[in-house]
Amino acid sequence: METQEIPHKKRNSLQRFTKFYVSLLLCCIIFIPSLVFASPFQTKEEHYVYLQLKNPYMTVDGVTMLIDVEKKATPIFIDKWDRVFIPISGVVKNMGVKIKWNAEWKKILITKGSTNTSAVLQIGNPKAEMNEKNIWIDEEKHEITPVIINERAYVTVIFISKLLKTKVEWSPNHEFVTLTWVEP
Repeated sequence: METQEIPHKKRNSLQRFTKFYVSLLLCCIIFIPSLVFASPFQTKEEHYVYLQLKNPYMTVDGVTMLIDVEKKATPIFIDKWDRVFIPISGVVKNMGVKIKWNAEWKKILITKGSTNTSAVLQIGNPKAEMNEKNIWIDEEKHEITPVIINERAYVTVIFISKLLKTKVEWSPNHEFVTLTWVEP
């Protein structure tokens, strides 16, 4: 079998074409990531928590884990208030928040040092003290309070969103809640 020789002009043209595309590829590899990912406005890191109703697992920044190892607490929907409630400690501890429970007074102290945020909630009380101001747990429905279910304290996802300055997305079809926030 004979091999055909590529004429000199075609060979040079092919070599230039190949060099051009290799150079273009290298430029893309070197410069595009720095343009896309190294914006001077992207100095803060975005985080997220995915939750699903009646599912004892959550995903925090890509890591799936049990919300509550002992009680297998899950996010729930309380029909009478038309709200999604989440187990407070299991979720917010994974958002860089500290929780303290006072069993005698049924009070929950929530603090987040990176944002100087604090709140005191009391089971059965429709108001909370947030950053030294009394506010409603739910601005629309003043009868909503934190509750205890299966030995775990629950509060609305809306309140946690307000307290920790997160964005909430609700997918009613699949019963998913997504909380996203940016650390300062």
